[in-house]
Amino acid sequence: MNADIREYRLPVSFFSNNRKRLLEKLPKRCCVVVFAGETVSMSDGAEYHFRPDRNFYYLAGVEQPDSVLVIRSDESRTDTSLFVHSNDPLRERWSGKRLTPAEVLERSGADEVFYLENLDDALTAILDDRTYDIATDKGFRTGPASRFLERARQSRGEESVRLIAPILARMRMKKQPCEIDMIKKAIELTDLSIRDALVLLRSETSELRLFSAMNSAMSRSGCLEPAFPTIVAAGENAFYLHHSEPDGAAIPKGVMIQIDVGATVGGLCADVSRAYPSSGVFSARQAALYDAVLNCLDHITRMIRPGVTIADINKIFRETASKALGELGILSGREYAEPGDYLWHNAAHHLGMDVHDACIKDLPIEANAVLAIEPGIYVREWGMGFRIEDDVLVTEEGCEVLSSFIFRDRLEVEELLGMSGGM
Repeated sequence: MNADIREYRLPVSFFSNNRKRLLEKLPKRCCVVVFAGETVSMSDGAEYHFRPDRNFYYLAGVEQPDSVLVIRSDESRTDTSLFVHSNDPLRERWSGKRLTPAEVLERSGADEVFYLENLDDALTAILDDRTYDIATDKGFRTGPASRFLERARQSRGEESVRLIAPILARMRMKKQPCEIDMIKKAIELTDLSIRDALVLLRSETSELRLFSAMNSAMSRSGCLEPAFPTIVAAGENAFYLHHSEPDGAAIPKGVMIQIDVGATVGGLCADVSRAYPSSGVFSARQAALYDAVLNCLDHITRMIRPGVTIADINKIFRETASKALGELGILSGREYAEPGDYLWHNAAHHLGMDVHDACIKDLPIEANAVLAIEPGIYVREWGMGFRIEDDVLVTEEGCEVLSSFIFRDRLEVEELLGMSGGM
């Protein structure tokens, strides 16, 4: 893996082929308009790190705020244009370098680049030309995409504007080889970040130090923002599934520590969860619950193959977990656990450009889908609960566990946590 993972990029052919595949599912005379989205203010004079709308990125390959992709296609030709900010030296002095038109063309494979000053006139001309159908995406949050959709519906009518999100969701459910390669690299970087944290677990440490170690390892490699906020939750903090404020106090001995972390490489995400005993050794009760969760994970991965659905996976999880809870004497005579009792979340989601990637949940899973499998059991009576999560690639015959090398075997965990040297 490169020292700076930002050197890894999806090839320009990936984006141009995605545009071609989208157009094959639309009328021949069609104009597609997709928006990157706006930056979000963090405070006066500061903005959150910009991450473009993933459908926009899937088609355009450009990660610059306010950019707009316009594809005009008819029976004879297709023209792809990107509208971007101009290279304003004064603005760049404060907010950073912008891509030049040549760099936009290089990354996107578009035919032309225009500055955003020309966008409104271009959109007006598109809406006025009624020989073309309009296809667009409402975007993830309120902003330019939703405003354009409303404008288009007012101009053309509700039924004449096609939404491309369902088409793109189907496309994104099945990963291409270059995407799978990036996910594998993201998992490798996630493993390195976990290893940095586990060194600290051999002596007294805190949620905050573990959290910082993992984020530092990722940022040193060029992943300046993880796929999602890193989670470190010790003891009963694991009952808050997205525990977002790591505690700076020393983690007490005898509790379990939930880690949930994922790097991004080339725009693709990893999502891995592990649970470790703060004492370095599992107690009998910790071992029993750990083995139950791990058995659920293994049981699910064995049943994954093309044709199953997310609902099938969740059903198997509930059945397997309920049986384990009964064997552990937790269900008090009940055959199944109510979801709100001990099983607080589903056991699978699609993984890709988003951690919970675009999908149509009722559709059968196909080969080359990538899933995060995350069974979890939470037992308040025992004061502990956790999930163990792996990323899997669906194959023609079953699935490949891409994160299997991130150790999770209980005895191996104890051995590694007890080592005095490096891993």
